[in-house]
Amino acid sequence: MTTPSLLRRFLHAERGNMAVILAIALLPLVIGVGVAVDASRAYVVRSRLAFALDAAGLAVGGSQGTEAELQVVMENYFYKNYPADVMGTPVGLQMVLDSINNTVTLSASATVETMFLRVAGVNDLTVSYSNEITREIKGLEVVLALDTTGSMASSGKISGLRVAAQDLVDILFGSQTNPEKLKMGLVPFATAVNIGNSNTDLVNWGASQWTRQGSVVVNQSSYTTNEDGTSTGTVWKGCVKERAYPDDVSDTNGVNGKWDPYFWPKEPRSRVGSTSANTNCANRSSSHGVTTSDNVGLRWDAIDEIASDSNYGQAGPNKACPRALLPMTNARATIESEIGALVPWGDDTGTIVHVGLAWALRAISPEAPFTQGIAWNTEGWNKAIILMTDGDNTSIRQSSSCRTQNNGSDHSYTGYGYTTDEGTLGTDAIALNMANLSASYSSRASRAVANENARLLETCSNVKAKGIILYTIAFGTNVSSTAQSLLSQCATDPDKFFASATSGELSAAFTQIARELSKLRISK
Repeated sequence: MTTPSLLRRFLHAERGNMAVILAIALLPLVIGVGVAVDASRAYVVRSRLAFALDAAGLAVGGSQGTEAELQVVMENYFYKNYPADVMGTPVGLQMVLDSINNTVTLSASATVETMFLRVAGVNDLTVSYSNEITREIKGLEVVLALDTTGSMASSGKISGLRVAAQDLVDILFGSQTNPEKLKMGLVPFATAVNIGNSNTDLVNWGASQWTRQGSVVVNQSSYTTNEDGTSTGTVWKGCVKERAYPDDVSDTNGVNGKWDPYFWPKEPRSRVGSTSANTNCANRSSSHGVTTSDNVGLRWDAIDEIASDSNYGQAGPNKACPRALLPMTNARATIESEIGALVPWGDDTGTIVHVGLAWALRAISPEAPFTQGIAWNTEGWNKAIILMTDGDNTSIRQSSSCRTQNNGSDHSYTGYGYTTDEGTLGTDAIALNMANLSASYSSRASRAVANENARLLETCSNVKAKGIILYTIAFGTNVSSTAQSLLSQCATDPDKFFASATSGELSAAFTQIARELSKLRISK
């Protein structure tokens, strides 16, 4: 072999050695570049993961519902902001709700395939992200003004109302029992409202006929003789008569800030000379040895105040006086107990819707007679009233046994007294011809209803003028188109009026209202 050949072979061998040396020397550099590239890809994936989780967290933080419903909200917002065609595969999407501290914690991971680190045996990288959204809970005061007239005893309406109201409590309270920034109250109504018989300082009492026995007030002249021969006084249950217009439709304190007590007067049991007992006056028929002489005169049968689902037999001076209103409280157990105790009261007594709404306004107000409400226009607080009725404003005529043939009143007793007889709802514009009441009754009754409708609209205006959100509900199939129109006008806007023909629709209305109110409480 010649010398040049050997030299060439040597040089060739040296190049091979240098290539190996160079390859070994470049390997750390290649790995370093690969780490940088794959790390950059992982950073991009984590940034997308963080963006999607933050969007989902804000959406959940601004929503209300069950945990399952909020889970759907989270997934919808997360995957909308992290589409399937982008780099990285998300896994382990989780949500933790803390109702005590009002926080929402979301977490997830994502895997990204490597491009260069495979040479080092690393096929993918995992990145993780978590966030915590603190929900600022705004204050909310809600009062329910609920029709509990006798018609609520039909078609399962009272039980449907209890279920719907409980649904609202469940949504608003969530898992809390005494939330700091949530208060609720209830105002059951018929034609009068019961302010609670412990609030005796809000009532104008007569000088001699009323006496106090402990914490209650007793009318000593309300009874003459019971059918069993006893003679007793009657405890004032708590209902009051409405004040003169315009104090009856507002939160004003009136002349002295007090109301006259509601006490259904004695009425004839039946026509003179009749032996048949009347069942439609303030009295109630009984099997206690009724005689002809017993049927004539002004008296009651034994008082019947049993709170059952059908109080058509209720009698006595507290007839048609509903359960006492519940001033606003944050005690969930108390609210639920009162909802469960809702029952219809009385029969043939009519309905005066604005009475319930006016007392709801007084219950949510920070001013007397009830002062549980936070000051008007307090930043961070909202006030709302939900008004529900299952019928029109009505004017009910007494049965013939109770009317003028026996010097009885033509009209049933109400929170305005005998409205058509006494002109307490503006009916005095029509001359009261006591010798021919039957001829003029329809005119006076129509005038009473027209004035009740007008005062309902005025009360609604007074409520909304205070910045209170007003929801209205017509429940059942007996609410006329006229009444539905009034309720629609009353609501803060048309979307806050609900025509709920069935108990299921009533629950849906209460649920929608609760969710709307819940959204008002959350500041993202």
